[in-house]
Amino acid sequence: MKFIEIIEHAKKLDYRIEQEEYYSNLILVKEHKFEIKIVIPNDRIKQDLSDSVNVDWEYSITNQLENKKVHSEWFDYYQGNAETKIHDMQIDILKYLDNFAGKKINVVDKSVINLLGIKFLKYKELEFE
Repeated sequence: MKFIEIIEHAKKLDYRIEQEEYYSNLILVKEHKFEIKIVIPNDRIKQDLSDSVNVDWEYSITNQLENKKVHSEWFDYYQGNAETKIHDMQIDILKYLDNFAGKKINVVDKSVINLLGIKFLKYKELEFE
């Protein structure tokens, strides 16, 4: 699979594409409120990648009405050779593209420890419905 195929799939799901030299921004607006921006490498990465280098991609969700970033996450791939890392990354990107486009999203506040009703080590987690 090539990253250009992922971009073509994103277009079919109504993502807006902003292509840069080394990466692409795949942007989806949901419910006239949330802007989801997924940043992925382009196919040039295959030329420049050795087995010892990690690969990554990221997404962010912004509430456009409040102009506030709601959530963001990035994914790094370390294991395997260059081809395996890219393949694993592409599969994950496709899953997120489909989930963002087809499912309702919720960003839920969670905590590692809840002691006497007080939450410690808070974090946010993305959930798809």
